[in-house]
Amino acid sequence: MKNHFFLIAAIATLLTSAQSAFAGDWPLWRATPGHTASSPHTLPKKLHHVWTWKFSKRDQVWDDPLNHDLMPYDKLFEPVAKDGRLFINFNDSDKLLALDATTGKELWRFYTDGPVRFPAACWNDTVFIVSDDGYLYAIHAESGKLKWKFRGAPYARKALGNRRIISAWPARGGPVVRDNTVYFAASIWPFMGTFIYALDAKTGKKIWVNDGTSADYIKQPHSTPSFAGVGPQGTLGATKDYLVVPGGRSTAAVFDRKTGRQLHFRIGGKGTGGSFVIANDKQFFVHTRYRGVRAHDLKSGGATRLVVNEPVLDGDRMITWVGRKGNSQVVITNSAGKSSLTIPADGSGDIIKAGSTIYAAGKTHITAINLPVDASGIPSIAWKIPVKGTVLRLLAASDHLYAVTLEGDILAFGPKAVAPSVMVKKKSTLPVDTDTEIVARSILAGVKDTSGYALAYGIDDGSLITAIAQHSKIHIVAVDPDPAKIQSLRKKLDDAGLYGTRITLHEGTPTSYLAPHYVAHLILIGKSFLSDFANPTTVRFTANSVRPYGGTLYIPGPQSDRILKHFASFVEKDKGTWKVKRGASGTFFVRSGRLPGAADWTHQHGDVANTVKSNDTRVRLPLGLLWFGGNSHDDVLPRHGHGPPEQVVNGRMVLEGMNSFTARDVYTGRVLWTTKFKDLETYGIYYDKSYAYTPLSTAYNQKHIPGANARGSNYVLTENRVYIAVGSECVILDAATGKRIDVIKLPPGNGSATPPKWGFIAVYGDILLGGFGFANFSKRDSSIRKSVLDVSASAGLVAYDRRTKKLLWTQPALHGFIHNGIVAGGGHVY
Repeated sequence: MKNHFFLIAAIATLLTSAQSAFAGDWPLWRATPGHTASSPHTLPKKLHHVWTWKFSKRDQVWDDPLNHDLMPYDKLFEPVAKDGRLFINFNDSDKLLALDATTGKELWRFYTDGPVRFPAACWNDTVFIVSDDGYLYAIHAESGKLKWKFRGAPYARKALGNRRIISAWPARGGPVVRDNTVYFAASIWPFMGTFIYALDAKTGKKIWVNDGTSADYIKQPHSTPSFAGVGPQGTLGATKDYLVVPGGRSTAAVFDRKTGRQLHFRIGGKGTGGSFVIANDKQFFVHTRYRGVRAHDLKSGGATRLVVNEPVLDGDRMITWVGRKGNSQVVITNSAGKSSLTIPADGSGDIIKAGSTIYAAGKTHITAINLPVDASGIPSIAWKIPVKGTVLRLLAASDHLYAVTLEGDILAFGPKAVAPSVMVKKKSTLPVDTDTEIVARSILAGVKDTSGYALAYGIDDGSLITAIAQHSKIHIVAVDPDPAKIQSLRKKLDDAGLYGTRITLHEGTPTSYLAPHYVAHLILIGKSFLSDFANPTTVRFTANSVRPYGGTLYIPGPQSDRILKHFASFVEKDKGTWKVKRGASGTFFVRSGRLPGAADWTHQHGDVANTVKSNDTRVRLPLGLLWFGGNSHDDVLPRHGHGPPEQVVNGRMVLEGMNSFTARDVYTGRVLWTTKFKDLETYGIYYDKSYAYTPLSTAYNQKHIPGANARGSNYVLTENRVYIAVGSECVILDAATGKRIDVIKLPPGNGSATPPKWGFIAVYGDILLGGFGFANFSKRDSSIRKSVLDVSASAGLVAYDRRTKKLLWTQPALHGFIHNGIVAGGGHVY
């Protein structure tokens, strides 16, 4: 009996310790698989500030106000905690960081091959993360060693996404664990295929995959039917029976958690949709705008009228806040949002529940609110702790309360009153020897653009790529077959503040890494990698990534003659677009011109003849993803104003803003230059008084007006110039730099001292054609219900010599005004 007693006692002790360990954890984003922000763990009654980690503010992936609002998934650090460890994902340095939850001391780092944008998910002794490299990683929580990984992407092909070279199918369906199963999703573009997985959490064995939802024939916004589906962006949610998959700016899709069968996906309309998705067993909540979320029926997907600010879901009640940020009140309601109980505490930052206590982060304080033992009691404020910074996330674990600020700080509050420690990541220096400095400078001197992207195959000791990064703005992606060398150098570059944003390292070769085509302004071949270039396939895969119009492949030392032989097929195929330049330390192979078959788009409708036809023979089905994201469209004309479409010449795409023009690299999307004007005089043409800068509103911020559909374009491109009609002047910009280099003014006409305004503009060979005398559709004559002619002289057409700026001829218009139906060809104007 005595032995039985000790056995029972031992089992009870084990059960108690297991329960307390779990209760003291915050293993998933917002604590639970449904992300309810409610934990059974009770923190100590009194908490003190014990430490702060000061990291940098996060650079959010989608960089315009609307996407910032609807897709905030990497807006700030999103830690999770288990077994005394805090796990923090980094979207800039591509890693998961483990800290001691009590002291804040760094325990280990784990690097992936892409940004880690979503919070980790903990299960038993394993922590799961997904990366933009397309993989789910299972990491041993204590040691930080890889247990297994699973590629969600169907292929290793890369793309340029949000200024980083990542998988063409990035894993942006964040992981969630329930019932020994881990769920995640890869790919955000339905036309590329999307892949939603359930894996055995212990082994990584696939339980099911749903890869068929991206081709559903559904109604898109404006009731337009097309083949599409959910584009997973956000941390997945798991309830008893359902898997909820956030759809970025759409509403969430709901799947049968056991089989993976899609149950419903209602794409939603304006104002409902986002990456923030939480759920209980009856409802799921999806963003509307800012912090508001709308409740949807989990079984049917139908939207309800219940809209609250991001709530805590606690059984049959919700805890949320009302009011304005910084001046709000905590509210407790039932699950229908009724029978509210208001507490005078600011919860506009974040609210969680731990045990029987609510913790509310506001503008200046964190407030602890004790809940009553029974329904008849009234909640009471236990204490307030002042905080600096904008606290937007709270979590409770290991007898500590953690607060995360928008500014990049993580604060820990624990049971012991101690002098709080402040930890800051100090940057180390990576010295480079003089000879390497000289080589780096000579390489950069031979490259046309030193602020784009570079690929390096063979990293050697890492000193050359370090020196190039230190002396330029170029982003370097280095590939090497030696994993030990990569791991060692990653940490050194990270400590120096270079890893992720300036240099990334990857295991592989040109044939296995599969870099995007045309992405690299510079490709470096390391000395340790030269022997691989005896293989023509390696040369072909490498050369495919060199950018046209000046992209450069650099071969060190005297090996270039041997390498040049392998370029023979490329030189023949590309019809002489490769040129060879000898340098002091090696040879530059420059892809100097356009790709064979590539063509330009120089006018509103393609060319001066208004053919709406491209002569490009390279573009053909099937099409795949080359790049996406990375630049805001805030400086582009409002789409409902129907401004001129973008025009493309020599690999540069030029777009118009209200009073600006920008040029972007068509192969990477990178902004090359921006030129601002005091006034382009396009008010009433491509936008009007109905425009309002309200990017977070669901209403149109610009009413539909005819724009360029009626008026035509106010600019055209040539190989090296941008011609822009601005009032009575034609401003000429250098197409490569955006600098203003000349102007052509219309002469006064018809006895008037005031010159007319440019309207129609076109280029035919060396002739610049200009029309003046347009009808202004924003100015209406109510008596005749027609647009009025807004000119100070008779309408007509002019022609200038583009080289000398000499006026060649003028021609009056037969019908009183010039419109965009003017075409030129065969030496004639029609």
